[in-house]
Amino acid sequence: MEKENGMKIGLTTIFTNDLDQMKIFFNDKMGIPIENENSDFIEFKIENYRFAVGLRESMYKTLKDSTYLGKRKGAAVGIGFFLSSKEKVDSTYMAMKKNGVFFNQEPKLMPWNEYTAFFKDPDGNIHELISEK
Repeated sequence: MEKENGMKIGLTTIFTNDLDQMKIFFNDKMGIPIENENSDFIEFKIENYRFAVGLRESMYKTLKDSTYLGKRKGAAVGIGFFLSSKEKVDSTYMAMKKNGVFFNQEPKLMPWNEYTAFFKDPDGNIHELISEK
């Protein structure tokens, strides 16, 4: 989505203390391909959107900002993973559940007219599978 000022949103980063668990979750359990990886950072890509998982400690060392070291509770960020249909949400939900992903609820039509299933990553962030159809 490009704005008049030339900016567009193309990358979201989730910071974690356990890069290995987040890699297993997004790559193995969800099947999202890795675009780029090093010892402190993993970048995933779905079509034109990228999201990354980075180590909190590495960001602290880079920026010297103590907020990266603070104890975090609950969901800090949520990513919506759009799918083409209600049936695709249902089948993805079943596959992810079979892979051990914890869902907060079964897929259902939400009051804002999206068919959605909410799930947690290993750090407690709550994401969603979404269909607008």
